[in-house]
Amino acid sequence: MAGPWSNLTAGVRRRLGDLTPREQRALATLAAAVVLFVVAVTVYLVQSSLGEKEARNRDQASVLSLVREKGRDHRNRVAEQEELNRRLGTEMQPLPSILGETLAELGQQRQDFQELAPEAIGLPGQRNKPWVRHAVKFPLRKVSALTVYDLLLKLRERYPDLPMAVTKLDMRLDRSEDALYNVELVVSLYRLAEPKRDAAQDARSGRANSRSAGTEKDLVGP
Repeated sequence: MAGPWSNLTAGVRRRLGDLTPREQRALATLAAAVVLFVVAVTVYLVQSSLGEKEARNRDQASVLSLVREKGRDHRNRVAEQEELNRRLGTEMQPLPSILGETLAELGQQRQDFQELAPEAIGLPGQRNKPWVRHAVKFPLRKVSALTVYDLLLKLRERYPDLPMAVTKLDMRLDRSEDALYNVELVVSLYRLAEPKRDAAQDARSGRANSRSAGTEKDLVGP
C-alpha cells in the first residue's frame, strides 16, 4: 500500500518528467544555488560562533592573568605590611636613650632633648591611623658637617631594622667659627598604634564584670 510519501515523490517525478531540458537545467541551477547559499550561511554562522568563543577565551585569559598579577601584588603588599607591623610592634629602647648613646659614641654630650607630642600617622584619607610617631627635637652646637654625617650613619648602622627617620635637619653656619654649624634635628620613631576599644564594648565589659562580681558574692554569701 502506497503511503503519502510515495505519492508525493511519484508526483514530483511526474512533474520533473514533464519539464523541458532547459527548465530542468534551470531548476537544477536554482537547487544548486539554494544548497550553496545554505552551506555559505552555515559556514558563516559556524565561523562567527568560533570567533566569538575565541574572543571570549582571550578576554577570560586576560582577566585571569590580571587577577593572578593583582593577587600576587596584593599578597606581596600584605606580607610587607605584616613585616612592617612586626617591626613597629617589637619592644625597643626609648628614643632619647637611643640618641643619647649614639651621641656619646661620637664624643657629644647629651643634649636637651625635647620630646614632641605623639602623632597618629596613616595613609591619606585613612580614618583609623595605624601608626604613631614619637619624635625628639634636639640641637647640636658648633659641630662640623662630618659630625652630623657620622651621627646619621651610626644611627643607620646601629639600628638597621628600627623604624626611625630624621624628619627635620636644619644646619646653620656658626658666625663665630669657620666650618662649624649650629644644627637642629628632629628624629622620629614609629610605633604600631594600640587598638582603640569601642565605648559600647567597654560598657558591655563593665556590665559583664558587675554581673560576675554579683554572682561570686551570692555564691560566697555574707
